[in-house]
Amino acid sequence: MLDASQVSGSQLEEGHVLINSLGVLAAGHETTSSALSIASYLLALNPEVQEKLAEEVTNYLQENPVSSKSVHEVSHEIKWVYTVVQSLLLKQCIMQWNLPLSCQ
Repeated sequence: MLDASQVSGSQLEEGHVLINSLGVLAAGHETTSSALSIASYLLALNPEVQEKLAEEVTNYLQENPVSSKSVHEVSHEIKWVYTVVQSLLLKQCIMQWNLPLSCQ
């Protein structure tokens, strides 16, 4: 961002870059926090899903004790984790948009 002067002729001040960076960091923290809170709540309401999820993760970790893969890659390899995450994201969207029950 500080090198914007090469493209547009005007340069951002370092303070503006810092403030914008903190804003992006805070916004990411808030959305992650909300998603984890909703995920925890929904998993607490569905202990059978919670147990299956824990079982799948435990089995994966026993078969693959050390991995250099990212969490994103691993979440796609553990099918139940991927399914639960996708379901939670959908549920969060439905809750935020206040869609009628027939859409849930």
